[in-house]
Amino acid sequence: MKSKKTHKFLSGAIAVFSVLAIASTVGCGDNGNSDEQSSEESKAVQATEEISEESSEVETKEETEPETEPETEESETEEPEESEEETETSSPKGDGNISIVSHALSKDNDGNDVLVLEYVWTNTSDEAQSFIYDVHEKIYQNGVECPHTYSCDDVDFDEVWEEIQPGDTVNVKMAYVLQDKTDVNVTVGEYVGENGLIDETIELGGGKGVSPSDIKETSVKINDYYVTKSEDDEDILIVEFEFYNGESEAISMYDQCDGVLIQNGIECDGYTYGYGDAIPVEDTEELYVKPGYSVKVYFGFEISDMSDVSIEITDCWEEDTIYLSETLSLS
Repeated sequence: MKSKKTHKFLSGAIAVFSVLAIASTVGCGDNGNSDEQSSEESKAVQATEEISEESSEVETKEETEPETEPETEESETEEPEESEEETETSSPKGDGNISIVSHALSKDNDGNDVLVLEYVWTNTSDEAQSFIYDVHEKIYQNGVECPHTYSCDDVDFDEVWEEIQPGDTVNVKMAYVLQDKTDVNVTVGEYVGENGLIDETIELGGGKGVSPSDIKETSVKINDYYVTKSEDDEDILIVEFEFYNGESEAISMYDQCDGVLIQNGIECDGYTYGYGDAIPVEDTEELYVKPGYSVKVYFGFEISDMSDVSIEITDCWEEDTIYLSETLSLS
């Protein structure tokens, strides 16, 4: 039985693996770590350039000492062959300090189809660092982010937290819940408004998936709503929104929107997880959506009775932009 968690409607601070609730009025997404991540990326690029220069010097030396060439070539070819045997995939994909060396289909402990990706990652910073704090990886199907799963036996999730020393390299696996068997787009180190280290497509056999729309206006609409009971026998209003990204970059509803639901003149708390199994899919407001695509977002609201409720969704960056303003009849 899942315990009830506090998470205000379209507000809260997102942490890795967990969400810390804020019991206050709705707030915008926090992109405060962008500068820090950009700094780490710059360090990675600088370190890569230095390694490239050192490699050039080694190659020049080898030209004057041909007797060492056979030994060097043997060393360079042995590692990819070993990787291919273990992963049964083609050559690694990626640049800089991270590459994809394998992928495999599996199941998590809830029976969901998942994609397990194996990365090889090098700490190019000047201090001990962990994978989870150095890179931001996302995978997309049909333009919508596939969430991580932390209940897959094929993955040791302690590895992503383990710090390694500067210059050290490790292999790390992550698992993602799939929508279907359509192609998967993998992006790593992709910050808002900046290019990432990896942008690759992995074919799973189900075709390319849904094509994006060319509509350039972000929108929110209500697909469905109904009243159900929580695990504590409280009345919960479930609302299924559809969030469409008309911006120029991947965003989430959490980052883009503010929202409030009012009943009898009082704001109702809204949450995206908890209440037992009342919410069909949890934490969907945090999923990133590529331009031209939409995602279903589910919220649960604590209501006091069956009287009408009013709901309004606005742009958190431009308060005058109202995406949705409706009154819902519950009786």
